[in-house]
Amino acid sequence: MEARGCVEVFVEEGVTASEMPGPSFRQLVDKVQRGDRVLLPDPTRLTRDPARLDFIVSTLHDLGVHVEYLDS
Repeated sequence: MEARGCVEVFVEEGVTASEMPGPSFRQLVDKVQRGDRVLLPDPTRLTRDPARLDFIVSTLHDLGVHVEYLDS
């Protein structure tokens, strides 16, 4: 993550992808600012539910945040 320019890394510990978004996601949403870039390892690490993934990504987009996946 640091090699791709990440300044801060948010990790959900003790939360499965089916329970996402968890507390670290809420911290991320509180911290990001318009124009920020959020890198995710891959979408299935965030959630395996397509509707939930759409909600999470659209929430970030609504905040003016660009979302990228490391595997792309």
